[in-house]
Amino acid sequence: MKHTIYLILFLSLTFSSCGTGTADYQQTVADNATYTRELLQSYRAAESEEQKKSVLLKTRNHIYNLFSDQLFSYWYGTKYGAQGNTNLPRTGETSPTNFVATLMQDANFNVDRVALAQQSPQNMLLTFCDKKYIRQYNNESMDDFVQHLHEIGTGLYLLALDDTNIGFLTINSCGTRFVHASPTFSGVKNEDAALSDVIRDAKKRSIAMLLDSDWTVRKWLANDAFTVGAQPTPSITPPPATNQEPQPQEPQKSTKGKRTEL
Repeated sequence: MKHTIYLILFLSLTFSSCGTGTADYQQTVADNATYTRELLQSYRAAESEEQKKSVLLKTRNHIYNLFSDQLFSYWYGTKYGAQGNTNLPRTGETSPTNFVATLMQDANFNVDRVALAQQSPQNMLLTFCDKKYIRQYNNESMDDFVQHLHEIGTGLYLLALDDTNIGFLTINSCGTRFVHASPTFSGVKNEDAALSDVIRDAKKRSIAMLLDSDWTVRKWLANDAFTVGAQPTPSITPPPATNQEPQPQEPQKSTKGKRTEL
């Protein structure tokens, strides 16, 4: 009887800490879109580089918290399906690529969710990050890889495993978590990265440092479209003040995405 009571309390606490339904999830997505516009207005109103840097830092923190404290929890328990394509948590099935693509779109990254979900995990990383912000660890022991995770610092990352799996890494003072749709757990799971069998079994591990690039953060602010599978420009220099002469820019290829104007 005592064990039954403990189990009921555990389940109650577990599910009360998660998102409660589709309507709540959609409201969270809508609230984020509204706040994105407020951040953009703050960036455009900034009168100095220091003020702009402050807004970018605020934006990074907001995106991190949006995923780790809000969006993820709604998806825990959503069923796994190799061809799953649901766009709503705990409704239907989701594949690893669909899970990441859907959350990126719902977090206000302007990207074609369906086209993105059809990409390989490696191409998904290139949609949001220049190669300089992608770290690759091939054929390393799990212990060595975990040590690398301790070194790269607090943040939100995308982790691609071989050509079969992709998910989110969150790294903070409390540890490193891997959030992904896994056939092992038959659904979306938040697990300790150091204890993850899917990470351990992978031969090729690639980490995209999602929020390290000003290019990515500014593009998110401006709601510019991310080109699926493209190799984006590594960084965008803010437009010069009106009393300054424009500086010459390096030629840009069309495959690298368009310039973000804020």
